[in-house]
This record gives sequence, structure tokens and C-alpha cells, in this order.
Amino acid sequence: MDVQDSLIVDELKRDSTIGARLLVEKYQDWLYIWGKKQYESLSLQDLLEIIDDTFIRVIEKIALFQFRTEKGFKNWVFTIFSRLCIDRLRKEEKIADYMQIQSLDSEPTEN
Repeated sequence: MDVQDSLIVDELKRDSTIGARLLVEKYQDWLYIWGKKQYESLSLQDLLEIIDDTFIRVIEKIALFQFRTEKGFKNWVFTIFSRLCIDRLRKEEKIADYMQIQSLDSEPTEN
């Protein structure tokens, strides 16, 4: 278990702003770099929003987290991040499909 991760978890569970600051400092760059590689079709704005949403979700759900493995917290953070990225991509795909259907429906017909 990473000492800093255990400190982050302890501080977050105490509802401490120090925990939130440590969380962001440790994981913001990692999530950004990994997200750019894994989910390159996301816009920069979407990626940054998802990173913010990841931190919010971690803070909201920290009471449910328990260390089970040495890399447990990091894996948990990255799992939340990945699921949010996939959800965003699915949403964008549905919107794109909808827009394509709408444009097909609105094309003028020849008489």
C-alpha cells in the first residue's frame, strides 16, 4: 500500500480538504496522460471535465472504499475515471447517431 494513498484515504474519510488537495495533486496528471492515450477521441474539455467528475465521485464514495490490495486505491480511482470516460463516449455516440438520423429525416425528397 502506498503511504500517500493511505494518507489520502484517511484524510478524505475525515472530510478533510487536505485529502482532496492530495488526491488532485497525486492523480490529476496521471489521469490526464492516461486519458489522452486511452480515450484519444475525447476532446480536451471533456477529458478535463471527466477528471473533475472523477475526483468528485471519489470524494463522494470514499466511505465505501476499503484497501484490499497494495494498489487498491489507485486502481479504484482509475476504474472510476475509465467508467466515466466510457459513459461519455457512449453518450456522444448516441448523440451522433441521433443527429445522423435527424439529418437523414430532414433531407428534402425529390418529387
